[in-house]
Amino acid sequence: MKYPVSEYAKYLLSLRKLPRDEQKESLNKFVKTLQKNGDIKEWQRIADVYESIDEKQSKTKKATIRYLGEISKAAIQSALPNYEIEFVEDRKTLGGITIRVGDLRIDNTITGRLAEVKRALM
Repeated sequence: MKYPVSEYAKYLLSLRKLPRDEQKESLNKFVKTLQKNGDIKEWQRIADVYESIDEKQSKTKKATIRYLGEISKAAIQSALPNYEIEFVEDRKTLGGITIRVGDLRIDNTITGRLAEVKRALM
């Protein structure tokens, strides 16, 4: 890598200060730079670090709830009052719920349980 993932992420954060029309142009240049430096394969890590830095700078914590089936969004929101919650209905879970807060991931889905059984049998 030409630059550390954290530096790329910090640069992305700095783009938010630009006017909208300049953001798009700068983002295109950023992607071209990643390609030129051979770092485009690190895009997901850069995005993860970006989210982590953004969350630390923000007063509001973010949580993502992935689920399939019926859940009580109101109950979850009342249990996590200081969080901005994104609810994502995800058929890949096959049922159950996954909660992601920062780097913490709690998986109580059928897909997750099947993966645990598979690992245990191998």
